[in-house]
Amino acid sequence: MNQPVPASTLISVPISAPMSAPNPPRKPEPHECCGTGCIPCVMDIYEEELWQYEKDLKSWEAANTVSQADALVATTSATTAVTGSGT
Repeated sequence: MNQPVPASTLISVPISAPMSAPNPPRKPEPHECCGTGCIPCVMDIYEEELWQYEKDLKSWEAANTVSQADALVATTSATTAVTGSGT
């Protein structure tokens, strides 16, 4: 038998609270690569971090767009409920 979860154990996160955009990785300066073929090279690490950043940024942009659309729908619904205009 499933017991309800007490409200005190739930985490409340407002839907309208936007997460901040991910920060791009710092590109290494040319002198930071020793040129001896290290594995992994600082440039390889940067490329991996850049790939992850671009992936995270796309996810953030998609979530932010949805959040803005949801906020617009919620605002429109609330305005309609208060004013009684349905058009």
